[in-house]
Amino acid sequence: MFKPVKFAVAGESGPTEVLVSGPDYAAMEEKFNKPAIEMIAGGWYVPTCYAVWHAMNREGSTTLSFDEFLATTPQWETAPAEVEVPSLGEAVPTGE
Repeated sequence: MFKPVKFAVAGESGPTEVLVSGPDYAAMEEKFNKPAIEMIAGGWYVPTCYAVWHAMNREGSTTLSFDEFLATTPQWETAPAEVEVPSLGEAVPTGE
């Protein structure tokens, strides 16, 4: 399972913190028709930009289209998100 990842995206007025989470990973998979884990593990730049842009667009922190955002040659730093991920409940015994 993916955990949310916080990106500090460089901008003209300084870095903007963006939280990439489930809806953004799903949108990335839908757009590129590949598993998000494969693209992230492979260090694919454009799909990662898409996930970051999608999160920014979803949060209303950008008015740029994806192509306009990509044309800015986005750069970022990542840090573990300080977000509580809700529990899915108690673990189910596996018999082991």
